[in-house]
Amino acid sequence: MRLHEVINEATLSGSAWFRPTSWHSTGMAYVIKDGNTHVVPSSGGGTLGMTSSPELLSGDWEVVSPDVVLNERAGLFQTSRSV
Repeated sequence: MRLHEVINEATLSGSAWFRPTSWHSTGMAYVIKDGNTHVVPSSGGGTLGMTSSPELLSGDWEVVSPDVVLNERAGLFQTSRSV
């Protein structure tokens, strides 16, 4: 999907998380909240902002559930603790 497609889907659903496909397994995504884009998760419920990388903006994007992103993040922390 292209960025405008995932933003449209996220806006229609009201709560979808989305990210560049290259972020798969990073435990990070974006959400639209109060008309602004936030990086999630964060300790404050999201950090205002979005990438300005032309490569990411023009690439493929995906809609993901919060559970997928949070499980990835939990796995990353688990791996870093066992190293």
